Amino acid sequence: MRATVGCVDIYHRGKLVATHQRSYVPGRTTEPAHQAPHHKAYLDWNPDQALQLAGQIGSVTQNFLAVIFAQDSHTEHQRRAWRSIQAMEREFTAERLEKSCSRTLTAGADSIMFIRNLLRNHREALMPTGTTAVTVVSEHQNLRASSEFTLIKGGRKC
Repeated sequence: MRATVGCVDIYHRGKLVATHQRSYVPGRTTEPAHQAPHHKAYLDWNPDQALQLAGQIGSVTQNFLAVIFAQDSHTEHQRRAWRSIQAMEREFTAERLEKSCSRTLTAGADSIMFIRNLLRNHREALMPTGTTAVTVVSEHQNLRASSEFTLIKGGRKC
């Protein structure tokens, strides 16, 4: 490498491979053409594309991701949420992920960890979406009132 006041020359095995105008601005000034493909993909990522891809998994997953994106506008957090959704789709199935997203939205939760816990513990399908687990006991002849119990030693009823 050779640096002058106005430019920087990059050599590889004695041959000049790149010349750049020298920048005195702090930070990196790498030209996009010189970046590795995975670095370019990282910088080119956008939330709209992630939402569109989430729609291919399912509409509920897309809605959940939209909620996450609306809550946190920081690009890196959005990217991590999307990467987590992709990882869960690979580890589990798209169908289970859809059910988990549905349960999460119905419960009013809004975290990736909630979905991951549902999937890991196979809880996404235990209760149909939108229902509650309330059982009403109807009156019948075998029901006894509390007055029918007698107290014994120690204050316990039997």
